[in-house]
Amino acid sequence: MKSLIISLSLICLSVSLFSQSGVYLSLEAGAAVPMGSFSSDAYAKAGWDGMAGIGYAITDQLGAGLKLGFLHHPTDAPSEVFPGQSPWKSTAVLGVIRASKPINSNLIADAELGAGILSTQFPEANLVINGSPVARVSGSGNGLGYYLSLGMRYQLAEDFAFRLGLGYLGGTPSATQNELTFSRTIGTLTANWGILFEL
Repeated sequence: MKSLIISLSLICLSVSLFSQSGVYLSLEAGAAVPMGSFSSDAYAKAGWDGMAGIGYAITDQLGAGLKLGFLHHPTDAPSEVFPGQSPWKSTAVLGVIRASKPINSNLIADAELGAGILSTQFPEANLVINGSPVARVSGSGNGLGYYLSLGMRYQLAEDFAFRLGLGYLGGTPSATQNELTFSRTIGTLTANWGILFEL
């Protein structure tokens, strides 16, 4: 909750700082597919993601801003491993650079690259570490997050566009409990659709 409040405060601050021509707002949502060890070792299943962003168009081809991202992945772990069957939930606050290239008068290809903080809610779990059983309670951990997205925007109007994109959001947050540090590599492929407003 604390991370969410800080994230929303940063976006509100950005709105006040960028309250001039060239500002754009974006909203996206879609499917999130866990990749690599996040799927095989952490029992994460396909879930959903959402993104909200604000940016400033430095030129017609280059922009920069902030994005707030959410990930929600159910789990399919045996009940003796994840007693509460709690999902993996992550929040990311990212600084993002966007590059755009017009294809024609209405169609624009873009790429976004970002980095920032990834905060993840670790599910309650019964683990074995160095041969000893360890009970991990549900708790949050933080780490460096990174983001890449490739997409296409279709301009429905001069200041309004529809976007389809594929992205990857990942990081390695860690949490410390009872002098033990738990870390987890998060890696998620996202397929999103969304809208973009230019102010």
